[in-house]
Amino acid sequence: MKTKIKVAVAILLGITIIMLTGYASNSTKSTVMISEFAHAIADTAGLTVLLIALVLHTQKKEYPVVGTIANLLLALAGIVAVGFAVAHLLAIAGGRTFPIKSPYDLIGVSFFTFLAVYTQIRLTTATHHLTHGHTHDDEQTALHDAVVTPSKMLHKATDSALKELLADLIQAAAGILIGLVALAFGDD
Repeated sequence: MKTKIKVAVAILLGITIIMLTGYASNSTKSTVMISEFAHAIADTAGLTVLLIALVLHTQKKEYPVVGTIANLLLALAGIVAVGFAVAHLLAIAGGRTFPIKSPYDLIGVSFFTFLAVYTQIRLTTATHHLTHGHTHDDEQTALHDAVVTPSKMLHKATDSALKELLADLIQAAAGILIGLVALAFGDD
């Protein structure tokens, strides 16, 4: 399967994750699902940037802003996830509780998200072979010389997308665990 098609399939999986986590964040009232929903949007945007970088790479065009956008999306995803966690912890410190409304939805959507994100990672690692010959030492030279080649741009977009997806994989695993805890110790 061609690399661009693999990334496009990963984007479609991301859209599916957005829809499912949007549903589950409403049905479960779980902070982890709300955060997962926001993170899935950032992941899908990062994969879209990666697809753009792939197209530009094949056309041998240089747009250094693509790597910057990819890094900004990674930072945004982290800020959103941490923001939801901090808001949740502050509310708990203020005496509020947040029981999980539907642990089965949380477990099911988190499990699907885990499998889909794992698949996205497998699909997007195919872009790595296109950046062979690029080392992190080259990145330092590019930073000092302000020279960004299509391969370096693609490397940055791939690196950012994979970091976003790895964080999402961990978050999906957390959703499964939280759902299991809610089942074990819930009032239902």
